[in-house]
Amino acid sequence: MVKVNCANKEICTYYDIKKFPTIKVFINGKLQNNDPGRELESILEYMDKVQSPNIVKINNLDEANNFAFNYGDVSFILFDHDETTKFYECLNTISEENYKSEYYFGFVPLRIANYNRTDQHTPRLQVTITF
Repeated sequence: MVKVNCANKEICTYYDIKKFPTIKVFINGKLQNNDPGRELESILEYMDKVQSPNIVKINNLDEANNFAFNYGDVSFILFDHDETTKFYECLNTISEENYKSEYYFGFVPLRIANYNRTDQHTPRLQVTITF
């Protein structure tokens, strides 16, 4: 976190800083376009998103319910065999490069999702949208 004195007009103009406080977040050197606003609650929620892991591993039903209830209006949960698949790699790329500051991403290993079942389903993605 860096505090900038806008007496230095060049840097404030370059980053379009007009109101205070202003939060600018860089992930992997890339400036995120989201503005969390100026209210403490929205800033804290935003910072929670960008500091959380790219993909939250969900290990049981309680964690899944917690994830669905606590993590934002839109979340994505991948059900797949493990973290070495192309689907997981794709979700990780999306989460870190484009949308981590906007959405939450979760992962449930199929062995947990299919507990007490003999069949293994194919990978799937669940999208939760709350209004």
